[in-house]
This record gives sequence, structure tokens and C-alpha cells, in this order.
Amino acid sequence: MPKLKRPAFLSAAECARRTGLTVRALRVYERHGLIKPARSGKGWRLYGPSELQRLNIIVTLKTFGMTLAQIRSLLKTSPPPLEGVLEMQIRACIGLGYRAVEASARRRASRTIAGGNPTFSRSLIAFLDVEIPGCNR
Repeated sequence: MPKLKRPAFLSAAECARRTGLTVRALRVYERHGLIKPARSGKGWRLYGPSELQRLNIIVTLKTFGMTLAQIRSLLKTSPPPLEGVLEMQIRACIGLGYRAVEASARRRASRTIAGGNPTFSRSLIAFLDVEIPGCNR
């Protein structure tokens, strides 16, 4: 009777090497509930085909600019609904667009205020780019 092939499991280091992620990123994804690797008898994380498939989805969604919270929300259903993915991608792009417009406006304003002085302009841009709790969006 032929033996059934069990799916191959990878260690965290091997999974990281094959996916291009870091072991730290794998742990972050696990902590955020995005993946749940199996454990060996000694407690080592073991990544199988389902984790590798899920990591591929996570990396793709992160490339779209989605946050881990958004990705977790999408992955509650399997597979993630395309409409939901596209909607979150659009929201992420709009957010990036607003930040780019805001940064551009800060730079134009700093050049105007600095009166063409490049050193003062760079200092002002650095000051304007600092996040001040309660003052920035």
C-alpha cells in the first residue's frame, strides 16, 4: 500500500528564505492573527502549504498599500472577496494621494516663506513634516 505524502513543513528560517520575508515579519503576522503556523513537539513554528498561500496573499495586499488590520478584515472570509480587496485598495490609494498633496503643499509653502534660502527651506520642511500629537491629521 503506497504511503500518503504529508505536506512538507518549513521552519521559520526556511519559510522566510523562500518567501523573501524576515522571521520577524512572520512573527508580526502571527501576532496580528494573519497566520497560524503549526508547532512541532518542541514548540518550533512549522509553515505548511496553507501558510505559504496565505503569506502570498498578505504580501500582495500589503503591496496594494493595505494595513495589517485591513488585511485581517479581508482574510476573515476565504478567499477574500475581490470587491472588498478593490474597495480597500482604492481607499488606501486615496489616503496616499491626500498625503502626497499635503506634502507638496508644505514644500511649496516652505519655499515661499524661506524666500529662496535653501538651508532655511530644508529646515522648515523638516519642521513641518514632524508629527505633533493632536496637531497633525
